[in-house]
Amino acid sequence: MPTMNGFDMLEHFNEIPFSVIFTTSYDQYAIKAIRFSALDYLLKPIDPKELIAAVRKVQSQKNLPYAEQFQMLMNQVKHNETGFHKIAVPTAEGFELIPADQLIRCEANDNYTHLFLKNKTKITACRTLKDVEMQVQDFSFFLRVHHSFIVNLNEVTKYVRGEGGYLIMSDGSTVNVSRSRKESLMKWF
Repeated sequence: MPTMNGFDMLEHFNEIPFSVIFTTSYDQYAIKAIRFSALDYLLKPIDPKELIAAVRKVQSQKNLPYAEQFQMLMNQVKHNETGFHKIAVPTAEGFELIPADQLIRCEANDNYTHLFLKNKTKITACRTLKDVEMQVQDFSFFLRVHHSFIVNLNEVTKYVRGEGGYLIMSDGSTVNVSRSRKESLMKWF
């Protein structure tokens, strides 16, 4: 959607008078879909059989109580949680799908973001750090610690005190922590 995403559109409704099927490339938005009472959640590329099944589910579930609809969506989310959670990263060549838990840190570079992975690979994404932050916000282990850095908290090996301090990551790199973001970081320790 050009000016807003599906979640933004749904926020304009006090009550949603229709059934919602989310289609997205990002599996980390499943929890948000639950908040909007989505009846199904499909990951792109969409399998036509899954789409047909989802539409049939909407048709057959219209008369089910909300509790049953909620339980069905929770089962769908649990099913998705057993798979890899990947992040689609736009690059100059196309898109790279990266398992979220393989990402150590993200570093801003103007309108690009460098992503550093556990396998020592550095990927340059054609998007801002703010865009990457929006993409990883539903993964509880990512935190923006500086205007230039997002870190995977599972990959932090040490915090060194200072004005804001800095982090030492599992790959040996250091990441500055801004004074304004230090408090939110300290909640994790």
